[in-house]
Amino acid sequence: MWRKLSPEEQGEKLLLNQSKRGIARTIRHLLSPYLMKSSPLVAKLGDLTKLVSALQSGQLGSVRVVSIKVPGNFVFVAEELLRNLEAQES
Repeated sequence: MWRKLSPEEQGEKLLLNQSKRGIARTIRHLLSPYLMKSSPLVAKLGDLTKLVSALQSGQLGSVRVVSIKVPGNFVFVAEELLRNLEAQES
């Protein structure tokens, strides 16, 4: 807790917290042109299951999988890949 810290430690923690918030804000700003403006295309587990199935069967061609370090449980999928999946289903 903050109140248990010395004034110097509180100052350090405050500066660190502000730095983290500033970094997060910068990251959101840099990513904003790449984020979809509308609701996500894959909203259901069934859609993700279809995507993985299509990838395993080779229907969508070569796909690169990249791990990124973000907090939480997310699956990010390129918009083009989702469009190709939709085209396969049609």
